Amino acid sequence: TSNFVNIRLEGNFDYQLHSINGDVLLAGSAVNQKELRLEEFATGVYFITLSTDKGAVTMKVVKQ
Repeated sequence: TSNFVNIRLEGNFDYQLHSINGDVLLAGSAVNQKELRLEEFATGVYFITLSTDKGAVTMKVVKQ
């Protein structure tokens, strides 16, 4: 991605954007969808963790 990430997940979920060294850069809650704006962050690898009452998943995002 270069500017933003769209998250679509049915129901309530929590999200966290982590740097490669584990620092939390963004965090919050949303319902059904959320757009994370990444313009202010440097190019590189980041991780997004999504959590619901059913569990959690972490995905790698590469910002160009």
